[in-house]
Amino acid sequence: MKQSYLEVESTSIRPFVYKDTKINIQVVNKDKYDKLKQVRALMPNLIHSLDATSLSLLYDKFSNVYKDSQFLSIHDCFATTVDKVATLKTMLSSVYMELYSNDPYLDQFDKYLLNYIEKTGRVLDRNTRTVEIIINNRVKYYELIDIE
Repeated sequence: MKQSYLEVESTSIRPFVYKDTKINIQVVNKDKYDKLKQVRALMPNLIHSLDATSLSLLYDKFSNVYKDSQFLSIHDCFATTVDKVATLKTMLSSVYMELYSNDPYLDQFDKYLLNYIEKTGRVLDRNTRTVEIIINNRVKYYELIDIE
């Protein structure tokens, strides 16, 4: 799994000798992924994806029941006219239940990540969910959160 975060090299140039003005130029290396950005972006992108999924499912349910009704959304906040708020809340609860209870994708995602950690050569104790990482010639142990 790769997100499209590529390495970027930056350089500054002074185009004019008589001015202190600099121009920053960035060149994207299309052959190398930026590993740090990959790691930092994973969780926010996953949460954004889950929010988008819940929005799509909620809108689909709501529009099937109320064909010409107002449905408002900003990010993960939803609204409608006062007479339909109770129905919207019930539908939102059912969407969350469907999304987070029935599909074992979180378990599959967790297993994928554990397998990936082992594949990269890290020492992983699955029983204690502890991974051994060497940073600056020092061994550090990190405990992974259990999703259950």
